[in-house]
Amino acid sequence: MTNDIEPLYNSIEYSLAISLSEDERSMLNHKVCEILKNTAVGVEIVGLKNLSKWRHNKKCLIHESHRFFKVVGLSAEIGSNKWNQPIILQDEIGILGLICTHINGVLKFLVKLKIEPGNVGLVQLSPTVQATKSNYERVHGGADCDLVDIFINPPKDCLVLLDNLLSEQNSRFYRKKNRNMLIYIEKFSAPNNYEYHWLTLGQIKDSCAQNNLVNMDLRSIISSINLFNCSHDATYNNAKNIIPNNNLYYRSLLVLDPIRVASLINWFDEINAQVVNHTNIIDLASVVDWIYDGHSIYHRSRKHFSVIGCRITISNREIGAWDQPLIASRSIGVIVLMMKRKKDSIQLLVQLKPEVGCLKNVELSPTIQTTNSIPKNPVDMSIYNFYALNKYRATTTALNSEEGGRFYQEQNMYCLLTGEDNDYYSLDIAIENSLDYKWVELGDIVYLINRTNLVSQQLRSAIAMIGNTNFPTRYV
Repeated sequence: MTNDIEPLYNSIEYSLAISLSEDERSMLNHKVCEILKNTAVGVEIVGLKNLSKWRHNKKCLIHESHRFFKVVGLSAEIGSNKWNQPIILQDEIGILGLICTHINGVLKFLVKLKIEPGNVGLVQLSPTVQATKSNYERVHGGADCDLVDIFINPPKDCLVLLDNLLSEQNSRFYRKKNRNMLIYIEKFSAPNNYEYHWLTLGQIKDSCAQNNLVNMDLRSIISSINLFNCSHDATYNNAKNIIPNNNLYYRSLLVLDPIRVASLINWFDEINAQVVNHTNIIDLASVVDWIYDGHSIYHRSRKHFSVIGCRITISNREIGAWDQPLIASRSIGVIVLMMKRKKDSIQLLVQLKPEVGCLKNVELSPTIQTTNSIPKNPVDMSIYNFYALNKYRATTTALNSEEGGRFYQEQNMYCLLTGEDNDYYSLDIAIENSLDYKWVELGDIVYLINRTNLVSQQLRSAIAMIGNTNFPTRYV
């Protein structure tokens, strides 16, 4: 199977080029309606003290099995700021797995239209498999997870294009990792189930630009897909020659310079070593400024987020009914990724952002990532002001839901802002001496997603939305 990787480069390029037609869009909408019609779904907010099989004690909010996840207290210090907060502690590593194969000569990806209790609209496109360790080990006592064995023990005749541990929302999860996997299986037949659907890479990217259609986990995997998901340098060099000269997005994925990547990692390491990011797990009962009233856990200012209890019915899941806590945000966040065109590539303006749940002290993050739009320093102020004045140049804007299995209808407004070098002249002056912001090559970042755990979930989600239509005119 290894010898078949070179033809995959042509396939990925062609798969990226096939967009979501109106017929395909209508078919997806029809499937969503049919799933909702044929599935009993209920999400009722109940008091935390009334959750079945969950126990609230001094230390944490925990399931009686001591599996799944728990809500604990956290003492945090980032820079000069100190605070306490609840946070999700989920030590288990889940599997986010996507299967691809050729169908009538076109490379397609098997997505699942999955209901999660916290999803806006309930049904969203998800990976082929999306399962916590507790779920696929059937701690809930329900049915098996479909197709999960393919990712636990990949068949010998498959090709593993991606297998990497990547983080989730670091302000809500404490050092959470999921195993992101992409597997190519020749002549794979999907289960005869209405919930599964084959889409090209271009169609998935188009779907990411629609409000609340593609879930966080599928966006994470899609962000990693490039034209060299392997370590074969010869194949990578050959792939350069098959990409059309007028296709800026595709060529961006091939602009990979090992020296530049090493410099990018050095920048990360230097800032990571300088940032103060001290955290300690503490008793949930000891969290300062947070109130537990039996119904929920919330900040005394009524800002930030709250922990609520939900009684859930989803008849097509491995277990049809259960209770669990969910995190409910108080506001819609704003995620902005600024991009500019170079001669043969796309560059992204990224920041090194510290968050309490980071595996390290910082992660590579979008240009702007905020829930309150309050700048923390003069450079942030310049960037926010630049965005406010240049919103009209956004080529893609969409509301995207975050993890629907842990968050209750949490959304971020994602915005891709594009331009030429001269469009960013005033901003480049403002960030010239900043240690936290840098223009980087798209191809380098996608490479790092494949090989490291340095790229945040929010930046991966924004990259999943990037397509050739973001730079529609010819470049020179």
